Amino acid sequence: MKKKFSLLLALLLSLGTVVGCNKTPNSGFVGTFWLESYTVKTVQPDFYEKIEYKVSSTEKDDKFAPALYDSNDGYLNFYVDEEKSSYVTELYSENGLYVYKTRLVVFGQYTFGQSGVYTVEGDVTETETTFKGMEDGFACVKSVKRVKNVYPVEQAPTTVDDFVTVTADFTVEYTDKSATLTVSAKDEVSKAHLSAVAEPVTVKKYNKKAFIDNELMLLIFRNFKYENTLSYTFNTIETSTGGLKEINGSAYLTSESVSSDVTKQTAIKTIDMENSIDNLGVGRLPRKINAFGITLKTTGEFSQSFAYVYYANSIGDDVNDAQNKSRHYMVKCFRPAIYNIGYLVYTLDTVSHTR
Repeated sequence: MKKKFSLLLALLLSLGTVVGCNKTPNSGFVGTFWLESYTVKTVQPDFYEKIEYKVSSTEKDDKFAPALYDSNDGYLNFYVDEEKSSYVTELYSENGLYVYKTRLVVFGQYTFGQSGVYTVEGDVTETETTFKGMEDGFACVKSVKRVKNVYPVEQAPTTVDDFVTVTADFTVEYTDKSATLTVSAKDEVSKAHLSAVAEPVTVKKYNKKAFIDNELMLLIFRNFKYENTLSYTFNTIETSTGGLKEINGSAYLTSESVSSDVTKQTAIKTIDMENSIDNLGVGRLPRKINAFGITLKTTGEFSQSFAYVYYANSIGDDVNDAQNKSRHYMVKCFRPAIYNIGYLVYTLDTVSHTR
């Protein structure tokens, strides 16, 4: 099945493209919610979690994400092949640390103008991040990202020559006082587009304020208390420049009708999962998930949201989730695409806690 959307900018040069991590001072974390007993702060041996997501797309979604302003007026689009595309995350413990791996694969076709077509044969973004447990503020040891991504260099491409493939590896290594970003571009085109980080970049005092790695961001936001007042600001390293970027994650509040003349602000959305998960990963069960919405955005005068994320807050009628059956799984994620012409959407498909 193919659906229309605009492709995410390869997680390279967009505002949301950042890598880096450290021990986060004065954090708002309240637990390690991927564990069955979320109050445990140490890394648990033999822990394993694998989550598979369906990858789809949409130009807008009135329930889960706001409409985007597309100045291109439909000139540039992307049709994602849902049958071939996938997003998989793995989280496990090894040698007293957590290892978090992700793999995003996208197939599809760009269309532009009246008849222009550019086929994308499997864009790949892979990450591997090693980090400590909650007692150490989920401090990173090392973060690696490998990409092979196609994107249009022009907002209104006229030929296939206006599309480029960037292939590169990004590595961030940390000490207590500094972080070093090293970028390895794999060809001349990639080198040209990553010239600002052609040489290793050292970021001193990167951990002076709260800090979360981009590749850990979606994972770490499972570990907050979900309430309407949630707002957490932190720094991260932008891989296109090697500079610090300030990010805010806060409750995504929308109006919900209580009666004919009364509305309330809430971040909770009820999601009816066609093939939802059960907490032990022993099969798929149709379940109602009460999910909490969070928006991630840059700060400052030109603030821009780069993700709308929904986490399981409770499952079915167990609204208190006293036994942590929800594990705060990421249920849905909407990421604005390049030039704001739609959303790339991840939807939870299956969860397993056994290898």
